[in-house]
Amino acid sequence: DHQDERVREKVLELLALQDERAITALNAELENGPTSRRRAIVPLLVRQHQKETFDRLLELLGDSDLGEVVLHALRSERERMKPAEQRQLQTRLVAHLNNPTWTTDANAVARALRLLGDFGDSELMAPLLSCAEPQRALPVRLAALAAIRRVLNIARRHNDPSHDTPSEASAKSGRRTKEADPARTASTKDAARSKTAAHNKNNGQSKTPAISAVLLGYADDADPMVARAAVETLREVA
Repeated sequence: DHQDERVREKVLELLALQDERAITALNAELENGPTSRRRAIVPLLVRQHQKETFDRLLELLGDSDLGEVVLHALRSERERMKPAEQRQLQTRLVAHLNNPTWTTDANAVARALRLLGDFGDSELMAPLLSCAEPQRALPVRLAALAAIRRVLNIARRHNDPSHDTPSEASAKSGRRTKEADPARTASTKDAARSKTAAHNKNNGQSKTPAISAVLLGYADDADPMVARAAVETLREVA
């Protein structure tokens, strides 16, 4: 309870390096402490890379005070995790997204989707597409489309190192959204229709529709924000 914020943060950091009793104490403080201290604890707990800690933090993604702090801490720490730890975090994220009780919180789901997109795993495409469906809340749909763009962008960079990084693509996406060029939008839709037709021709009555076919439907969505996001996502497919 030292009044100097720097001293308190140092004590918290030292606690995080100690045994399980210290972790228990940090968790208790996370539950009942003042907001400033709770925010300081989040990055320390993230470093533990433990299933139980992941679950505890994911439960806070919907918290009005801590949700964004948790998201940014997990995004930052993910890059320092071992592959097995990254897979564990991804598994816990998917498990939460499959929990009907947890998914009633649109803010929590939207933040989880933003984090999930960072993994760049094409196997996540089906659950991401399902989160963009019209019955979902608007923040969830927009986050799902952003996550899909990120997965597609990472895949394209893997195949073509000269392709934009996610941050560069995001910056361009923002500019394009503001410009809202009708001709460019129409061109994107035409390219997507051609890709969809080719997919149908090559795959017959495939049970899994082309991603572009699903996104093309959203490009004409009644909500203009969803429509713009879908068009930007289609550009990653092209």
